[in-house]
Amino acid sequence: MDEEVHSANLTAGQGAASPLLFNASAMQNNKGFQPIYKYIAFGGTFDRLHFGHKLLLTMAALYATDKLLVGVTGESMIKDKKFSEKIQPVDIRKANVKRFLEKVRSDLVLEIETIHDQAGGTDLIPELEALIVSRETEKAVDTINEVRQAKHNLKPLESIVIPYVQAMDGRILSSTELRQLNILFES
Repeated sequence: MDEEVHSANLTAGQGAASPLLFNASAMQNNKGFQPIYKYIAFGGTFDRLHFGHKLLLTMAALYATDKLLVGVTGESMIKDKKFSEKIQPVDIRKANVKRFLEKVRSDLVLEIETIHDQAGGTDLIPELEALIVSRETEKAVDTINEVRQAKHNLKPLESIVIPYVQAMDGRILSSTELRQLNILFES
């Protein structure tokens, strides 16, 4: 059985499956993972860097061969989040992301940027090949691809959907819940 195992989504707007990171034959032949994209991006708030963030960041690092752009949401994007006053400053969040990724893949060129809109500049980068997304953010790829094609005549980005991480009780692990717990413990 040489079927490929993956959780990659269909190519946004194209209907073709994105290339796969893991496949049964590579695992059986002790080849491990094989990075697929030269340059990929991923964005998020990354407040209180938790296991769910680390899984997404690790997968992003494993899919990339050369460069990884991580957009960390700036003040304008977090002001409407629940318990936003408890979100760590952007410099701390960026440093935590960078420190973690350097442990995962020290050979990658890392670009850790503050972003101020959903696209975070991914609509302007011709070399960019794919976006790592969660179920929560996967619809954004369609919007980004529309702008890439209509305004800049760039090829669409592939969408790689990474599943949520669940806590032991089955709930989705979230920074919002961690902020809420922080407030409760401070009271």
